[in-house]
Amino acid sequence: MSILKVFSSKIIDNTVNIIETKPLAVFSVLSFMFIIMRLYFPVEPLLILLFFIGLFLICLTIHDKISTFIAVFLCAAMFIGIFSTSNKLSSYEKVTNMLDEQTVRVEGEISSVPDEGKYKTTFFLECDRVHSHKGLYDNNLKIYVKADKGIDFKLGDKLSFNATLKAADIKDAGLSRHYLSKGAPLVANDLTILSLEKPKAFHNMVAAARNYIISLGNKFFTGDARELFKALTAGDKSDFSSDLTSNLNRSGLSHIACVSGLHVSILGMAIYNLLRRRNRVLSATLAVTVVWLFSLITGSSPSTLRACIMFTSFIIAKMVLMDNDSFTALSFSAMLLAVINPFVIYDWGFILSFMSVLGIQIFSFYFKNMLSFLPEPLADSMSVTISAQLMTIPVLTNMFGYLSVYSIPANIVVSAIFLWVLYLCFVLIVFSYVPWLNWLIGIVCALGLDIIAVVANLFADLPGSIMFVNRFDVIEYIAYYSIVIMFVFRKKLSSYFISAVLFILAAILIITTYVPISPTDKYRICDDSMLYIRENKTVLLAHEGFSEVEACLIEENLYNTIDHYIVCNSLASYERALVDMKDSVYTLHISENEKQSDFTAFAQKLGYEIEYYREYIDFDEYISKLLK
Repeated sequence: MSILKVFSSKIIDNTVNIIETKPLAVFSVLSFMFIIMRLYFPVEPLLILLFFIGLFLICLTIHDKISTFIAVFLCAAMFIGIFSTSNKLSSYEKVTNMLDEQTVRVEGEISSVPDEGKYKTTFFLECDRVHSHKGLYDNNLKIYVKADKGIDFKLGDKLSFNATLKAADIKDAGLSRHYLSKGAPLVANDLTILSLEKPKAFHNMVAAARNYIISLGNKFFTGDARELFKALTAGDKSDFSSDLTSNLNRSGLSHIACVSGLHVSILGMAIYNLLRRRNRVLSATLAVTVVWLFSLITGSSPSTLRACIMFTSFIIAKMVLMDNDSFTALSFSAMLLAVINPFVIYDWGFILSFMSVLGIQIFSFYFKNMLSFLPEPLADSMSVTISAQLMTIPVLTNMFGYLSVYSIPANIVVSAIFLWVLYLCFVLIVFSYVPWLNWLIGIVCALGLDIIAVVANLFADLPGSIMFVNRFDVIEYIAYYSIVIMFVFRKKLSSYFISAVLFILAAILIITTYVPISPTDKYRICDDSMLYIRENKTVLLAHEGFSEVEACLIEENLYNTIDHYIVCNSLASYERALVDMKDSVYTLHISENEKQSDFTAFAQKLGYEIEYYREYIDFDEYISKLLK
């Protein structure tokens, strides 16, 4: 009991100290937590919880632990965050209940045009009005639109069309990258365009800037260098080859090709440091303006918006001669993005961005001291890379199903030249109209981009470059980040308490891992495909094509009868594999959107028994039903 009492008192003292020193960070974290809870619970229980937290802060005020102003400010700010989020979610629920499965007429403006892979003909629409037989909806709303192939839309186009709307399932995080993370609770299918108007001047400027940067990439570069240049400067990865994508993923370098906080901070700090000695106000204004324009040009992903908010906070702190607290800026940006769009918490980019920055803040100083015997640039690079990797391992595992074994050395090698390569990319854009100089910069820049591609290829081809890992479940998440929290407070906690927690976590993990809770056995096939076996039933969930899965089944000696084969990617399948597996597969499960595809037609011709599943489905639940 005495140990628990001492621990409780230390936690309270530390909590009070954090509230005193970082009130904005505390308010942001709490607001962010309430916003997450509001996605799953009604607002009333949260307001009751918020009331008790307010009482707690007032009690601290009585004991002179925190000023009355800060207590009131914290409570008011949290209430604002909760109410704004509740109103937004209530509005979403109202419109989805009214318009789900309805044929409507939509009027609005295209706010973003994704141009990657199979989603090249989709976009997000900022709705002005939605007309349906149930009434007129004219509040601010985003809709994720699926257009027909061959239609060339531009950012800012004013569009009027007829379509069928379908509500999004906020619990299906697999959809987040396409519309939930953009705040679009409805998806439009079966598009019939009624009218199309030219974009506004501002959107024309943004689209023109992006197109100009892409044209520079096509003019000055070839091969992988061209694709990397367009990805780094315009956020365009539409022409990435499968080899380049695979090499970046397997080597752990995929993050450098995704416009993120790293790119924003490098660009902003370069402008600010270049001009601040001459005019601090001009340099600060220009740096902030450029990074926000850069965010718009590259698509305004959550990671770039997070970096823009943090960079703006840093510049403001510099201008008013205040210390910039990175944890406060990070917390505030998370809360602000979640208030604007609560669904942003489902976006992998948002999660990875915040977790990696948080990991750098927590671990980098510790690892830098450990590596102090190395040259400072190398120690900095290694400490940042290891810190970000440690914090994001569970997230990366659940995203890809594997970890890059050589990620740390690959990032260290690339970091030696990446900063200067990115500088040269931006300099080329500025001096693109200067003859001879632009070609000279382009040659040096192409050399650096080619080196990055070669390094990615080198590490990807090394033996055992990736390690397949089962996805983290809830218990493993809790265990992993409990250890992280104990590391943060390692100097404040008793060694007995840490040992007891570690022992309990280990026991829970051993029990949940080795004690059979479910009679289902799982085997990983290829990168993301899984084979489920329960008693005499087998279900194969295949994210790769038929030929790839067939080869992996043979290699792993798992090529037996398959009761249910769930096809997630028919585009990468081959007729030969369909023929070879005909006698081994009883039922083929294909997305209802693929009913008219050549793949489905060929499978029907071969005599496969076919069942169709809806486009957005919870595969865990679907597989459980098949195994019963």
